[in-house]
Parts: sequence; C-alpha cells; structure tokens
Amino acid sequence: MRQPTLKPSFFALVLFCLILITQPALALSWFVYYGDFKNLKQWPPIDIAIFEADHLNAQAHLNGKTNYYGYLSLGEAEISRPYFQKIKGAEFVLDKNPNWPSHYIDIRSKTWQKIVLEELIPQILKKGYQGVFLDTIDTAAYLENKDPKKYAGSKKEMVDFIKKIRKTYPLLKIIPNNGLELLKDLGPVIDGVLVEDLHTQYHFKSKTYKKTPQNVSESKSKILKEFMMATKKPVFSIVYAKNPKGPLAEYGIKASQDLGVQWYVTTVDLMHLGRISP
Repeated sequence: MRQPTLKPSFFALVLFCLILITQPALALSWFVYYGDFKNLKQWPPIDIAIFEADHLNAQAHLNGKTNYYGYLSLGEAEISRPYFQKIKGAEFVLDKNPNWPSHYIDIRSKTWQKIVLEELIPQILKKGYQGVFLDTIDTAAYLENKDPKKYAGSKKEMVDFIKKIRKTYPLLKIIPNNGLELLKDLGPVIDGVLVEDLHTQYHFKSKTYKKTPQNVSESKSKILKEFMMATKKPVFSIVYAKNPKGPLAEYGIKASQDLGVQWYVTTVDLMHLGRISP
C-alpha cells in the first residue's frame, strides 16, 4: 500500500531553516602581508592574499586558486606613496593621522575620486590583482562624527563612491577594511569585509596587545552577524597578538570561530607572515 505523503510541520521547517542559518561559513585560508618580498619568496596555497601592490606584481604568481587583493587607501594618503607629491597641499588633503605617517582625505573631493578611479585602481589591475582591499573607509565616519557641519555627507559619499567603483569595474572583487558604520549600505556591492580589533587589539600608547573590551566586541559582533545573515558573505578578522600561538591569539581564534568569521593572527605592522587558518 502506498504511504501517504507527509507534510513537514511548521516547527520542523523553522528548525531546518535555523540549521541552515547557523551552519559555519566555508573556511577560507587568507593572509595580509605588507612586508618586503625579499623575505617572502614563497607562501602556502591560499584562497585570498592581500598585498601591497607597490611591493608585488601578482601577475607572476597567478595560480588559478588564489584571489589577489591590492591595498588601496581611500580615506588617507600615506606620505611615502608615489602619488603623494602630486596631491600634497591640495584642499582635500587634511590633518596628519597621529598614529601613522599619513594624512586624512576628504572623500567628497571629485579630484581625489578621479585619481582613484583613473590612476590608482588601473595601476593595481595592471599588476594582475583581481581585487582591491579598501582601507581607511572609516575615516569618512570619523570626520563627519567629529565635525558634522564641516564634513556633512562624508559617510554617504564614501558609500556612493564605493558603489561607483563597483559600477566602473564590475568584475573587480572588493573587500573593505572596517567601516562597520557603513556596512549595511555596502553589503550588496562588496565581496566580504575585513575587521580589525574585533577580539584583540594593539594599544599604540602602551605598545601592548590586549583583549578588546567586551562591550566593543559585542557591538561589532552584532553588526557582523547581521551582515553575514543578510548577505551570506564572509567576514575576515585579524587577530592581533605578539605571539601567534600564545593565550591572546588562542582567545582571538576561538572567539572568531564561535562567531563564524575567518581569522588570521599577526602583528599590527603586518610586516611578517602570521598564523594562517588551516
């Protein structure tokens, strides 16, 4: 006798959906390295590698597996960059960052946007990179929050400009760094997000590595959970620690795994190849 077809109960369906949602994200191996390549002749098989495009021509290392992302700063300009002399003194070049040898940039400047779109990104692509790692996008929020009147519209302009990058280069892979305040609006046009200081951080004044305050971790985690659930895109967390196998690193790794984000352990200067997720 043919058995009757059973319809799944509402609760069974909800349970199934919850299982799908809470499944861990596909593990990706990745690293960020800004050091001299004289000290890094080879690196292990990797899914994502973020490099200083000024230091490495990725064209010579294409392997069909690794996605190469070239570093590109949108909200700051380092004084050591070849293009800095060209923009030095321009009205969109603002105060110096007290922690880094760079100056804040007013993203609302169409001149700066033109330089990024027509000069800096093409230079990265010519070297074989498939993507860009957009650093300092949180500068826009920092400036507007600091002086809402003077820098009104900076946050929206940063979002609109990244959307313009996507429209101009539709095949380009894009991973921004931090900028969590803008993440909800950027979700559809980026390929993931990298976050610093999620569970561990470096204190510039004391020059020590410590756990990130719990309230800060929880606030960031909430935003990142919402991003992952809404977009199904990966989150990459740099676990800053002096010892890649010490207690602080292990704490950051476990916290990252519990949250379902991809981890990488390194020091704050990013000048050494750190501990890569297996």
